[in-house]
Amino acid sequence: MPDPLLQLLSERLPVPLQARFRDLVALPEHHRAWIAVEQGFQDYARAAFADLIATTRRIDERTERILEFQEQQLQRAEDEKRIAQEEARAARADKQEWVSKYVKLMEDVAARKTEPEEPSLAALLEAGDLNGAVRLKTAQIDKRKGEVKKLAQDWSELGRVHDLRFAWCDAMECYRQAWQLDQDEAEYGFRYAYFAQKQNRFGEAIDAYRKLLLVYTDPARIAMTLNNLAILYSHTQRMKESETAFLESLSTYRRLAEANPVAHSPRVAATLNNLANVYSATQRTKEAEIAHLEALSTRRKLAEADPEAYLPDVAMTLNNLVNLYRATQRMKESETAYLEALPTRRKLAEANPEAYLPNVATTLNNLAILYRDTQRMKESEAAYLEALATYRKLGEANPEAYLPDVAMTLNNLAILYRGTQRMKESEAAYLEALATYRKLAEANPAVYLPDVAMTLNNLAALYSDTQRMKESETAFLEALLMRRKLAEANPEAHLPDVAMTLNNLAILYSATQRMKESEAAYLEALATYRRLAEANPEAYLPYVAMTLNNLAILYRRTQRMKESEAAYLEALATRRKLAEANPDVAATLNNLALLYRATQRMKESETAHLEALSTYRRLSEANSEAYLPYVATTLNNPAILYGATQRMKESETAYLEALSTRRKLAEANPEAYLPDVAITLNNLAILYSATQRAKESETAFLEALSTRRKLAEANPEAFLPDLATTLNNLANMYRDTQRMKEAEESCSEAQAICEPLWHQQPELHGNLMGRIFLLRALLASTDRQDDACNYARRGLDAAFDPDLKEQLQQMVDTFCAAPPEAR
Repeated sequence: MPDPLLQLLSERLPVPLQARFRDLVALPEHHRAWIAVEQGFQDYARAAFADLIATTRRIDERTERILEFQEQQLQRAEDEKRIAQEEARAARADKQEWVSKYVKLMEDVAARKTEPEEPSLAALLEAGDLNGAVRLKTAQIDKRKGEVKKLAQDWSELGRVHDLRFAWCDAMECYRQAWQLDQDEAEYGFRYAYFAQKQNRFGEAIDAYRKLLLVYTDPARIAMTLNNLAILYSHTQRMKESETAFLESLSTYRRLAEANPVAHSPRVAATLNNLANVYSATQRTKEAEIAHLEALSTRRKLAEADPEAYLPDVAMTLNNLVNLYRATQRMKESETAYLEALPTRRKLAEANPEAYLPNVATTLNNLAILYRDTQRMKESEAAYLEALATYRKLGEANPEAYLPDVAMTLNNLAILYRGTQRMKESEAAYLEALATYRKLAEANPAVYLPDVAMTLNNLAALYSDTQRMKESETAFLEALLMRRKLAEANPEAHLPDVAMTLNNLAILYSATQRMKESEAAYLEALATYRRLAEANPEAYLPYVAMTLNNLAILYRRTQRMKESEAAYLEALATRRKLAEANPDVAATLNNLALLYRATQRMKESETAHLEALSTYRRLSEANSEAYLPYVATTLNNPAILYGATQRMKESETAYLEALSTRRKLAEANPEAYLPDVAITLNNLAILYSATQRAKESETAFLEALSTRRKLAEANPEAFLPDLATTLNNLANMYRDTQRMKEAEESCSEAQAICEPLWHQQPELHGNLMGRIFLLRALLASTDRQDDACNYARRGLDAAFDPDLKEQLQQMVDTFCAAPPEAR
């Protein structure tokens, strides 16, 4: 007797029988019988194992054959333009679903082999002749009379064949016909609803799912239908209905999981994950976190028992949780979750690179974004570059599938380079991303034109940062035209992008002194966001407030103070309503304070600045990485106010705290924060000059000047205007302290730097050029009246600011009043 069988019998037999059993087995006359039993057992095991191998081989051979059928159908569908490259990519990535649908159809047809014509259909499916199957099923439908049940079945099966052919419009119509003919057959309804959902026919899918809820009695089916319905409500911005449906689905799955945890716990976790996404989208972050954490806990338990099946879900939930933490500025928790997700996905990719390497790259990309947001630029770049290398490698084998990811990562890398003032590298990355998206959009405009527009928008912002305003405008206008066309076909998806591009274009027009065009763009953006906010206030009221804030800045710059205040106050009220301790509230308070200061309402200005500062300090206590820079910026603003109201000690205190904070930030990230150090030094130097502390003023100016020279060497387009500004300020200080030669030298260098920039972009640099010419006129006025007159006239031609123009006009009147011979 085989030892394992003997051991099993010994364990299972009652104790009193064990001794008798062993005695019985040990009898000599039974020895041959036990040898025969053992031989029979081994023969049976060998035969069973051979059958298993043969069956597995047959299954593998059939799967390979069916995969060949899939590739043939995909090639045909692409050639006939029935599906786009992106859709073909998705189908190839999810081969198993197509194989399962094909096998299920073959099995259903085989089960009816006694019915007429079914053997013919089975043979066509076995041969992979789906076009023949379409002709046969169509003929069956044409012949069928008065047999509603059979006719509905024929329509449903024809739809399944069209689905396998990637003829999705035909499949949709067939599924609809089947459901209309036989609404008692829930299978037809679910197939129709689910297919409509996949084809983004949301209205049809919602109607069908609602009818199915009246048909189903099985709790699991009801829960699944509610889950799908909730997803559709979320896609159509009906968040309350989505939440209600998810909660009912979750309640049902919880009850089912109590009785059968193996079958239903995964569905509990999936529904929690979906519900968390709804909470996140509606700014209910605490509830979102609770749901994500429960989903994560459930999936961890499932992964302990079956890591291959559930570890991917653990990684996905960690990824979702990270997005939530990042959105709520909880960067440490976000990083912790990413760093758990990344090795999990690396481990999965080792076993199955084709399936999981893309997830590794996605996690690296997201981790890079996190590092960028927390100013850890080197780590961010390293993560982006690894993600990019991974996507490029995947793209070599399958360009259709991974070129979009290459372009996306290039776009993100370009944003990083732009943020660290590496403008040439940023432009190169943007241009490669743009060329890639344009190429993809030629084959599939519906999918990739939005990405072309997004990259154009980002490239335009880069050009604006580097003072290339014409190129910036050209890129913004192309992006806007594209997004308007997309919005005509799908306003719900693309109108927000139209509004955002209008907002960006308005900022550009404002920076180049085209105030009417700027206002028109802001007003159109505002009207668009207001309309979107009527349907979905949670999503779009923040953008209404943002645009009001920007419009208020424009009104302030054009001396329309009442309109500016009204826009600021509406923006502030909107942002207060949206959240407490909101960074946007603080930003609006800061801007409102600037308006009050410009209209000499100094007390109100101080109150608004101090509330903004208090908000940022509170936010910084919880998350210094994210909000310390805003504390420093806000300190700078009341310092200017205190200086303007002769409260010089308070002004100095605020500047010194701002400077100390910015120095600290610059130690960790000089590329990002050295420009801010220079700004604060410049402002502090002006304060020292105004309080007759000439040495301290000069020291601060010279440090600011040294810093800006270094920045301008690395990135002249971005920092040369700042260098000219500091030189001009230093020249003013030298003039005030009667150091006229040094004043002339500094002012002359400022002119030499600024004048070429002004000729290239007069709207952008006109005011700075005007201030430089004003100082040159003052310096020349003591002994060179002709030069003073010439500088004053040139300054008047250059300047846009009304107060500056008034000063220059007075100088023209003074220095140019007498004829040249009298002067």
